[in-house]
Amino acid sequence: MFLGLAYIEYDNDVHEWRLFSPNRDKMAPLPRGWQSVHNDKDAEHVNMTLMSWGYVLTAADWEQDRAQWVMPVQRRERD
Repeated sequence: MFLGLAYIEYDNDVHEWRLFSPNRDKMAPLPRGWQSVHNDKDAEHVNMTLMSWGYVLTAADWEQDRAQWVMPVQRRERD
């Protein structure tokens, strides 16, 4: 079972939150107004993006030192 860490970081240069895949080969800007993976609407967007990349979100936590969301993910089983 693959377990990796996806990240959500704020880019101050372009003023947007960005979601990164565990190996950082994929990045998706999050919608304007995005706030937290603990908000249902925001979490749904993150989950759908991760699923399109082949991952399933297992948890999420705020990392204060780096000011980013850290999310353990598993490789999604294909149907």
